[in-house]
Amino acid sequence: MRLLLVILLLFLSVGCVQKNEKEIKISLVEFSAKCGSGENFYEVNKENEGLLVRFGVNLPNPCYEARAIIENGNLIIKLERREGACIQCLAYGEGRVKVEGESDLNIQVLLDDSKINLERK
Repeated sequence: MRLLLVILLLFLSVGCVQKNEKEIKISLVEFSAKCGSGENFYEVNKENEGLLVRFGVNLPNPCYEARAIIENGNLIIKLERREGACIQCLAYGEGRVKVEGESDLNIQVLLDDSKINLERK
């Protein structure tokens, strides 16, 4: 009986902690790339109840797309090559990611699963 009571108390206390956590969601991911070059950077602006992250990155070609995830307190922006034929030129891509529910995240940008270093503005 005591064991059941202890389990019940643990269950209720865990449930209460989970209810108080903020919901973090990515509400916008925009990205475009074209032939050319530019500055590798990222910039973080705090907005109402979230962040707007802008970034620019040099790429081996313009055929990349972006997606973003939240993982272990990090905003991870993944740039991955699209399938199919692609024009061959050095390229520059710019994007924006909006995160709601969080105002302090570490930012990581991955190009084909390799972390790249961007200068924070």
